Parts: sequence; structure tokens; C-alpha cells
Amino acid sequence: MAKRKISPDLKECAIRLGELGWDVQLIAETLCVSPASVYRWRNIFEEIQSVTRPSSGLAGRLLSLHGGGMS
Repeated sequence: MAKRKISPDLKECAIRLGELGWDVQLIAETLCVSPASVYRWRNIFEEIQSVTRPSSGLAGRLLSLHGGGMS
């Protein structure tokens, strides 16, 4: 199965369904996602009150700051 981008709206829907008392397995089946994803989104939401983590800013290739040229 290919990794797909899940919209924040769908993640928020999963959180709301959980708050309404839905079982994680039922949420996952209804939204066509894995139960692990539902648990992860719930944990992230409890931690930072958002279903998406802010970017760490640590992406891409590292650059040398010592003036050594890249070959």
C-alpha cells in the first residue's frame, strides 16, 4: 500500500468521532485508515491541540559552513 497524504480535516474528523465514543477500529474502517494512524493523531492532538505537527525545519541537504567547496 502506498503512503498517502491524509488531510487535516479527515484527521480532525477521526478525533471528533473518538470524542463521541466511537471505537478506534470502527473509526479506522469508516475512514479507510489504519488504527495506528488514529492512535497517532489522537496522541499528537492531546500533546499540541492540533492533528499535524509543526515542521521541524530540519529537511534537505546539509551545507558546509567552513568554506570547503563541494566536489
